[in-house]
Parts: sequence; C-alpha cells; structure tokens
Amino acid sequence: MKPTPPPGPSRPQRTQSNLPTRLPDLDTIATPATRPTPVEHQVNDEKVRKQVVEVLGELGQQMRMSIHVRSEHGDVYLRGTVDTSYNRLLVVSVVSRLPGVKKIHDEITLGSQFHGKAEANHVGNGNRKRNLQFVGIVAAVVLLAGAYGAWSLTTTSLSDFPVVVLYAGKPADGAILTLHPLDPQPANEIKRPLGRVGPDGTVEWTTFDRGDGVPPGRYAVTAIWHPLVLVNGETFSRSNVLGKEYQKSDSTPLRLEVSAQAQSPLQVELKR
Repeated sequence: MKPTPPPGPSRPQRTQSNLPTRLPDLDTIATPATRPTPVEHQVNDEKVRKQVVEVLGELGQQMRMSIHVRSEHGDVYLRGTVDTSYNRLLVVSVVSRLPGVKKIHDEITLGSQFHGKAEANHVGNGNRKRNLQFVGIVAAVVLLAGAYGAWSLTTTSLSDFPVVVLYAGKPADGAILTLHPLDPQPANEIKRPLGRVGPDGTVEWTTFDRGDGVPPGRYAVTAIWHPLVLVNGETFSRSNVLGKEYQKSDSTPLRLEVSAQAQSPLQVELKR
C-alpha cells in the first residue's frame, strides 16, 4: 500500500470583484448635476441715484441743501452742504434706508449760503465720465440771516410740546414734520422747526439742536413720510405715501398751536 502524499498548499479562493465585468462607455456616464454658483445681485446705480435725488427733492422742501449724489455699486456718496447738523443726520438717515443703498459716504458740511439749481454735472476721468446729479433745492420761503445766532429766540423759550402722529391708526414712525409760523415775525427771526416721529408716534422737536423743543405759536405743518416695509426678510423704504397737499405750507390741512403749558399729547392723523 502506497503511502498517502502530504497535502499540498491549498489554492486561494477567488474573491468576488466589485468591478463590472465590462467598463461602461464614457458617453453613457451621466455627469452629476452641480448647483450653479450664486451670482451677487447687481445694483442699478442709476436707479439708486434717481431715488436718492427724489428723496432729497422732497427733503429740500423742508430744509436748505445743496448736495451732489453719486452711486457706485450701491455705495452712495453725498457731498455738499446743509443748514444744520440735525438736517445732516436726517439726510444720511433717510438715504441709508432706501433700497439698494449699501453704504453712505457722508461728505456733507454745514453752511449758511446755498447757490445753484438742479443740473447734471459731468466729471471727466480720462475717457470715462461719471454722471453726478447736483441737487440744489432751496425752499424760497425759508429766510435765514446768517447762522442761528441771528435769531433772537433762546432755548429757554422752547417747549417740549407733546404730539402723537398716526397713520391709519398706527404710529407714523419716521415721518418728518416742518412747522411754518403763521404769526407775523421779523424777517431775521423766521425759523422752521422740524419734528421727527418715533416708533411710538411721539414727535421729537428740533429748533436749534436736536430735541431742544419748539417755540410757542401757531404753525402750518407740512409732512413727508417714507415708511419701511419688510419684503422677503429685507427692509425697504417706500416712496412718500402722503398726499401732495401735505408738502406745501399753503395747502397742508395740518395746523398746530404750540403752548408752553400743554400736558396731554395732541393726536394728529395723517392721510394719504
């Protein structure tokens, strides 16, 4: 009987491959869909500039100003003069709330002399020209004799006259009021106090410095209002919602008699 030979090395078992038996043609391979790279929203600088000019035109009926407006990629450059530091803050505040305005470059200075009329200036830079809108809106009824020092009124004669301004029963937050004296005054003492409506509808009056009050007397009240609206999570400023009759002292239906003894707030209702 022949001896049994020792077992030889076992053959390794063949593992199953994950590769296909035949590679697919390149033309049959579907390219995975990729999400397009988001494109940054392009700002229409001409549209931004025009709406800034429009707003300044409305503010120009309430104050004296001479301002150049330029917009580059949503950055708005304001260069010129206004009559008071409060009006300077007011201009910057209103313009910064307009749609498309990303940043304000404030180059506004204070001045008591204003010249010029609305015109378009072209500033050359090599072969490139930029359109600059010069806004020189001067309210003819505003008569100033130099700076505030020419006015004989003092801050001791000012009143924190309480007023609440509503529109459709709700506070007209951000509305701007201008008081036009109805009582005869010397030419060098005419002043147009301003009022800004807060979130609760109360008015902050300014005559010399912000919030210092308003002189007692009878006034015609002009008003403009650009309310804020929320659209798709973004805040925008609407165009003036008040009727044109509110923009001139001889047509506005609003009258105000300011007294130093007033205690209860006077309620004013604005209409379209």
